Amino acid sequence: MKPSILRTLFITYMGFGLIMGLLFPLYAQFFVEWKPGMQLWFNIGCIIAGLTIGIANYWVCKQVLLSRLQRISEVAQAISNNDISHQCTLVSHDLIGEIINSFNQMGANLRDMIGRIGSSTHALDENTQQLAGIAEQGREKAAQQQVESRQAVQAIDEISDSIHQVSEMAV
Repeated sequence: MKPSILRTLFITYMGFGLIMGLLFPLYAQFFVEWKPGMQLWFNIGCIIAGLTIGIANYWVCKQVLLSRLQRISEVAQAISNNDISHQCTLVSHDLIGEIINSFNQMGANLRDMIGRIGSSTHALDENTQQLAGIAEQGREKAAQQQVESRQAVQAIDEISDSIHQVSEMAV
């Protein structure tokens, strides 16, 4: 059998009800004089009443507790499905309230973290675009420098040819 808090709670309430049903007749015998043959029926009635109280207590606890836990579960499932917009609005000044506050804080932390990641991503995108622009400028300047270097080599070749022609004429 798999562990279950509700099953444990049910068994506990039923056991408590059964114990009450068994103990009450022992207590009642100090105050009641039994008609012949009625004590057995009284004992059976007490056991049934105790079990009924156990079932009623379990049902009330389940209704009160599970209705709140169901909402917490819905918020947790939404968060696990990447929907961090949910928030639990139940108010309870006990352990359930602490769980609710923890889930709400977790959602707020996730929203904040995602916001910071989005801002960092935007800043990284801007920096990448700036670097791409700088690289493009560097490429353009390198191309311009290459053109100017070719022109300088061409001019030096022309000067060299002119000097060569002048030296041949001088000889």
